[in-house]
Amino acid sequence: MQGFPVMARGALFSLMPVMEGRWNGNMVIFNYATRQASQSRVCSSELFFDHANTSWIEREMITSVDGTTAVHTQRLHPVGNGVVQVQEFGDLVMYADCDTKMTENGTILTSVALKKNTGKPRLIQTIVLVNNLHRVRTSQLFNREGALLTVTTFNENRVIDGISGAVEKRMPSGGVVF
Repeated sequence: MQGFPVMARGALFSLMPVMEGRWNGNMVIFNYATRQASQSRVCSSELFFDHANTSWIEREMITSVDGTTAVHTQRLHPVGNGVVQVQEFGDLVMYADCDTKMTENGTILTSVALKKNTGKPRLIQTIVLVNNLHRVRTSQLFNREGALLTVTTFNENRVIDGISGAVEKRMPSGGVVF
């Protein structure tokens, strides 16, 4: 399921380009302290290459049962073969105090956010590309002391254009990349 290698900022990537496009699905959050699972929520994400900045942009949107949507946006800067440095921006910045990297491992993307001052984990996420149309994400979120808070699972499908049958890729509008 890996595509042809693509070079960005002198580094080779084979899985990131395959993950480009839109993905929709559902997610469930398991709260470690209460041992309770949340109601299923709608999730949507987009990954696009920003040619002007030679980096990827990822935007995740999570809609709760009451209809409110949280949007998390990050820029993925290539720093080595199959490795990007993650930089959050926008209204929802959750890991500003962390060093966050995402790494390709075959058909798995692994994100690790470690607190800069302690080295303790804040986020560990895996995205497994099951096939070109389906992926599964698992995120472990830790508190500032490094104790487990939540485990979230995402079941996502690639968005396909209903008319052409092509992978739907949202094009930037007005020069702004989402």
